Amino acid sequence: MILLTMIDNSEDRTKFCILYEKYRYLLQKVAMDVLGDRYLAEDAVQNAFMKIAMNIGRIGETDCSQTKSYLVVTAKNEAIDICRKRSKQIQREVDANEVEEEKMPVVYIPKSEL
Repeated sequence: MILLTMIDNSEDRTKFCILYEKYRYLLQKVAMDVLGDRYLAEDAVQNAFMKIAMNIGRIGETDCSQTKSYLVVTAKNEAIDICRKRSKQIQREVDANEVEEEKMPVVYIPKSEL
């Protein structure tokens, strides 16, 4: 797992592996509930675990409710970020489609250049 290279000591690596194995399906479900798309949910979970790896030193016990809450909130926020980015992208696509054809520039390409 590439994310393990971000973690310096072996105790934190072990903690990260335990968190990943224990909570990955829960985080996948949380992200899926927000996004409604399996592939985007996987991206959100991957981003969440990247943030978790960067902050692994701040995480206490792997079995406590605070840790679980932190992981769930991190995954949910990552999913919301992806949702926002996609809505902005969709908005830009809609704006481009709303341009009237009469106002679009006409481009002539000679048949010899095709």
